[in-house]
Amino acid sequence: MQVERGPDGDYLIDPAMLAAKFGLPLERFRQKNRIGQVTSLVEAGEGDDAGTHRLTVRCGRQVWRAVIDDQHVILQDEMIG
Repeated sequence: MQVERGPDGDYLIDPAMLAAKFGLPLERFRQKNRIGQVTSLVEAGEGDDAGTHRLTVRCGRQVWRAVIDDQHVILQDEMIG
């Protein structure tokens, strides 16, 4: 699976994929996103992890976390909560 990168450098993740990860219908996930219940964070890897990024998306008490390489390919991901 690959993550896209927008023209401004933002990471773009398919909302249908994220909705499935959180076990939500797509429209419910979009609703939660619109009202601010979905947040995200991008962290750049350092040292041995240089060239990778960790993406974290929170929805309620659940967290989806993924590590992507410099080609934007997901190397690993996990659900927490």
